[in-house]
Amino acid sequence: MKPTRTPTRNPRAVDHPVWCQCLSAVGSLCRNAMLLALKSLPPVRWKREALRILSPFRPPEDFPQQGPRLIVVLAADYGNLGDVAITQAVIRFAARHLPSHRPYLVCAGHVFHDLRGVARAADTDDVVAIVGGGNMGDRYPDLEEARCRVVTAFRHNRIVSFPQSFDFSDTRAGRRALGRSCAAYSSHTRLHLFARERRSFDRMLEAFPNCSVQLAPDSVLALDLSDSDTRDVRLLVCLREDTESKLSAEGRAATLDYLRNLVPDAVFTDTVVPGRRLSFPDYEWRLQKLWDQFGRARCVVTDRLHGLIFSVINRTPCVAIESNNHKIRSTWETWLSNLPSARFLSDPRPDALAGAIADLLAMSAPALALGGAFGPLAAALRG
Repeated sequence: MKPTRTPTRNPRAVDHPVWCQCLSAVGSLCRNAMLLALKSLPPVRWKREALRILSPFRPPEDFPQQGPRLIVVLAADYGNLGDVAITQAVIRFAARHLPSHRPYLVCAGHVFHDLRGVARAADTDDVVAIVGGGNMGDRYPDLEEARCRVVTAFRHNRIVSFPQSFDFSDTRAGRRALGRSCAAYSSHTRLHLFARERRSFDRMLEAFPNCSVQLAPDSVLALDLSDSDTRDVRLLVCLREDTESKLSAEGRAATLDYLRNLVPDAVFTDTVVPGRRLSFPDYEWRLQKLWDQFGRARCVVTDRLHGLIFSVINRTPCVAIESNNHKIRSTWETWLSNLPSARFLSDPRPDALAGAIADLLAMSAPALALGGAFGPLAAALRG
């Protein structure tokens, strides 16, 4: 039988008086309250501010030592292939109209970290191009704040903000965000803002009276992909399921079911790549695969603006369904209403969808002719 062992007392342990135990409890309560307060704050904001404070004074090692440079800011390194296409279109457009300047990309995921070093290293003859899209507003506050920081960082450079949609909400947060953006934009004397459709143009003129505001199409419409010889996809469907969708979850499911029954061999896709964040080049080959899909389709049904635009540049007939903002409607009204192969539906009722699809399957899409619509953008880039 083993002898019982009396546990030894930790020699460092002491008996605390009651008042010490009370102080310890109060301290624990305070710490827990502070943790709860910190958790209630947006973590992205803290991360962004930390990146700004700790950002290096030197540019990244791959920054070109010799200029002149075209500094392309907010390049898409995230899974929205519409924004990846815009980034690629900006680079191609600049290669045609500003070939003297070597492009250098500052991706959206690195802008808060790299901005200070790149701005300090930039020469006065460098040109800054801010990638366009649909994120000028309070729906995507990180990108709008980054745009404001870019404008204030490059005080001595010409800045061209490529065509954007204006999407500030009429809420307290939206008005406050608009005030910050107006102050930042108005402080720069060589900033050129471009709206990509008429409604955004009118709203920008009103919101930014002290800025140069002009109208030009979405940058991707400057691309003209070759017409495909293989049209083996009868119907391509690209419907969104985020906050910009006008369709409810039930409405989206009903529309998808109807299209499956209408065209049993329909193919379903999206312009967003889920999963972890990758680099801009990693998304380019995915964009090419998506363009191949649009090029093979005989007809497209979509409620994504770049679903419509990808159809147009691939010369594919398209039924565009209205989203919950003005992006698709205003783009169609401004640039595409005379294109017979582009139809706009504000209400995707089954009979309206079926009629539009039947009409478009019987036609081929012509190339889009925008005339000199990109002339002001080219002129602003060249200075």
